[in-house]
Amino acid sequence: MASIRSLKKDIDYLASEVLVDCQIYLFTNGGKNLESIEAIVDATYQLREDLFDRINTPVKEGIKSHFRSIKEDLNSGIDSLFEQISQLAAAKE
Repeated sequence: MASIRSLKKDIDYLASEVLVDCQIYLFTNGGKNLESIEAIVDATYQLREDLFDRINTPVKEGIKSHFRSIKEDLNSGIDSLFEQISQLAAAKE
């Protein structure tokens, strides 16, 4: 099992990648869909904070399943955010 530090770094890295993609979208599209991008940014910060709270909450039993569910939620949440950005970019064309 990976360390908690490594998991937190993964969360920060993936969240920052979503934020960078949002910035690139705004830059290349002249600020179009600003409200949608702001919603994605807010969701990214919320996902990050929720995952960090779950990591920092002590668990007595089922530690492996607890961290497995955090990793699954991280992957599905980040994937969903990237898909939202992709849908905005595809709608442009």
